[in-house]
Amino acid sequence: MSDLVIRNGTVLDPVVGLHAPRDVVVQNGHIAALLEPASAEAATAATTATEVVDAAGLLVVPGMIDVHVHIFSSFSHYGVDVDPSCLARGVTTVLDAGSAGAQTYPAFKRYVIDVSDTRVFALLNIS
Repeated sequence: MSDLVIRNGTVLDPVVGLHAPRDVVVQNGHIAALLEPASAEAATAATTATEVVDAAGLLVVPGMIDVHVHIFSSFSHYGVDVDPSCLARGVTTVLDAGSAGAQTYPAFKRYVIDVSDTRVFALLNIS
């Protein structure tokens, strides 16, 4: 039994050179299999999965990385809330480009980095 099956999507993974229709089987938070959508194995996986998502007409890609964001919304005029802005769009990792400095970094870590589902890395401003 799998936790999740993403069915009928076009999997795009440039690392392995894959750009084709596949069903993605997820177990314990990790990709367990990429299956041909019309296969008996894919049908069985979908039948026994806890959750099934139909991704017909959509791309299924590895988590994206945004290397220039400002996400310290409490302290920056340009900051956005990280999880609603990123995860829903497929961005799983971000690099904040200096929204916090030496004095505000402890708050940035506590209120943004430590509580976000998005993986957050940070550059510090020097002002």
